[in-house]
Amino acid sequence: MTSDAFSRGVPLALALSLSLSIYAQDDITNEIAKVVYMDSIVVKASKVDFSVSDFIDLVRNDASFYIAFQNLRAAAYHFETMMMFFDRKNRKAATYSAEYHQYIENGCRYQVKSGEKIEGAFFKKRKETSNFYTYDLFDRLFLVHDTTCNVRVLPQEIQFDGYGVEGHVAELKKLIFAPGTQSDVPFIGQKTEIFSEKMRDRYNFYISSIRYLDQIEAYVFDIRLKPEYQEERNNKTVIKELTTFFSKKDFQVLGRTYRLAHYKPFYQFDVSMQILLQKINERYYPAKIDFDGFWNIPMKRKETSSFTVDFKVVR
Repeated sequence: MTSDAFSRGVPLALALSLSLSIYAQDDITNEIAKVVYMDSIVVKASKVDFSVSDFIDLVRNDASFYIAFQNLRAAAYHFETMMMFFDRKNRKAATYSAEYHQYIENGCRYQVKSGEKIEGAFFKKRKETSNFYTYDLFDRLFLVHDTTCNVRVLPQEIQFDGYGVEGHVAELKKLIFAPGTQSDVPFIGQKTEIFSEKMRDRYNFYISSIRYLDQIEAYVFDIRLKPEYQEERNNKTVIKELTTFFSKKDFQVLGRTYRLAHYKPFYQFDVSMQILLQKINERYYPAKIDFDGFWNIPMKRKETSSFTVDFKVVR
């Protein structure tokens, strides 16, 4: 990929984050590039203007996915969610659904809730808080309870600090926006560093070419476990599958799918997620989030749930 093509194709935030690695790529990038499997279309492209090493740097250093979520801060949009929670016998224990509307007025944002519907044992006995930690995380990530002014969206580093709920949100941010970053969760730690020398030998890496959602020409970077690590309760890995879709036009991340699992006594979880983005007025925003799975973490009861969140940006 020539420097001119690169500057035209990659969003500014990505170009800034990659400015050093393009010219002096580290050993991790170069080692992964040697073992990537590519389909015939990608092989042909790599001989013209496509650098495998540059592409892997994009995966490792991408900021565009995070910025798409940040763009919601300054947007008027509607979003609705449907959540289902299950008991230990996999019977439906509760459901929650609602629609939310975010408004932007005079540089301030606020949200209004409508159509809320609750079934089953969703609330604790005093009916002030939810019984479910999944909902609490959803609340922390997407709901605005007070009017916030001076709303701005600026490219910035993802904050990974915090305690309690904030600490768990920080860990979610790592997995969603910076896959391959070391986790601070005990007994998991380095297992999330899938590009490290220790972990990368447990995965196969693939780059292929597709029409994303039958509409957009895209590259796919797919990370899959090698056969010897694919047993359901193999705890030598945490990230079981990670697929990222990039627009060929500008290398913007279009979506990502994950499967994460761990079965040690203190932390048990097995979850799958799919996150899709949409382009509105030359900016990217989340379009849909799908989640399915369970987690059983210290100080919380085991929780099995599935939910979707759909976003519709007005402007």
